[in-house]
Amino acid sequence: MKKGPYYNEETDDKAIFGSILIIAAGIGLILGAILPWANLITDGQESLSGFDGVGKYTALTALPLITAGVYRMKSTEGVGGIVAIILGLLATLIGVSQLIDARSIIEHARYADYYKVGFGLYLTVLAGLTGIIGGVMTILAKVKLSKSNVVPFKK
Repeated sequence: MKKGPYYNEETDDKAIFGSILIIAAGIGLILGAILPWANLITDGQESLSGFDGVGKYTALTALPLITAGVYRMKSTEGVGGIVAIILGLLATLIGVSQLIDARSIIEHARYADYYKVGFGLYLTVLAGLTGIIGGVMTILAKVKLSKSNVVPFKK
C-alpha cells in the first residue's frame, strides 16, 4: 500500500489482510463452482458441479470479488470492502439456500436413490463468509485509520 500522510501501520496491515481474504474468497468461489455440489447414487454414481445449477451465479461473483480485493489493496478507498461484503453475502445466501434445500441443486434428484451434498457447496458458503469477513476488516481498518488521524482544528 502507498505510504502517504495518513499511513498507519496497524490499520494498513489489517486492510491488507482483509484484501487477501477477499481475493481468497474469489478463488474459493471459482473452485466451489467447479467442485461437486451433489453426489447422486443411482445405477452408478454421478457428481454434479455448481455449474450444473445456480453455482454459475456464485462463480460470476468471483471475478468482481477478486477485483475488489486487489483494488482495496492498492487504494485506501473503502469501496472494495463494501463490494466484497455485498458479493460475499450474495454467494453465501445462494449457498445456504442450496444447503437447506439440497434437492434443488439438480433437476433430476428425484431419480436418485440417494444423494449427498458435495464439498463444492460447502466451499462456496465458506468462501462467501470469507468475503464478508475480509470486507468488514478492510472497512474497519479504514474507519480506524480515519479516526486515528483526526487533527483538532487550531485557531
